[in-house]
Amino acid sequence: MVFMYADAVKLRTGLRGKRDLKPFVRSVEVKEGQQKPVIVFDGLLAVFWGLMLAKCILCTWAVGYWDMPISSFWVWLPSMIFGAVCTFLYVYRE
Repeated sequence: MVFMYADAVKLRTGLRGKRDLKPFVRSVEVKEGQQKPVIVFDGLLAVFWGLMLAKCILCTWAVGYWDMPISSFWVWLPSMIFGAVCTFLYVYRE
């Protein structure tokens, strides 16, 4: 913690040691076209959607089999919304 405050004092007062005079990064180059292409459909994404669909089908079966007084729609809807949001963020990530 002491070193952090010492560096803050150096920055405020302009006091710099000999080691601070040499730049750490000499240059940075950014070339166009070096971005990785976004993979629209990934195998792992398909596995997760398959697991989510299986969970929803199992829930629908369980609600009907045990005569639960709820609608399986309350399990399907949040799952599908969350899955759609995650898929959207994955596909359109930077």
